[in-house]
Amino acid sequence: MAVQGGRRARTAVSVALETDVRERLVRRAASAKSEVRAVLRAKIVLAAADELMHGAIARDLGVSVNTVRKWRGCFAARGMDGLRDTDRSGRPRSYGPEVRVAIVATAPGCPADTA
Repeated sequence: MAVQGGRRARTAVSVALETDVRERLVRRAASAKSEVRAVLRAKIVLAAADELMHGAIARDLGVSVNTVRKWRGCFAARGMDGLRDTDRSGRPRSYGPEVRVAIVATAPGCPADTA
């Protein structure tokens, strides 16, 4: 790493996309049905593949430079799988899927009118 103004300059991770991966990312970035975070991650990777700097990507997408750095690095390390959320720790669910389905099935479809 080079030193600039007393700080270490980080070199951005290079992102090269194969044609089929680029097409998948473009579809995801343009999707109205995908989760917002999946769309954002796809846009970050596409901008990185176009060799934009972290700061420019962050500014264009309204996110922090650290967010850009994180998802660019995750994609470079693991490809499309790197754009998925990782499992999180926490307490296991108290009830299984059968109980959850039964509760939803017994719930009324619409709230009662209160007027």
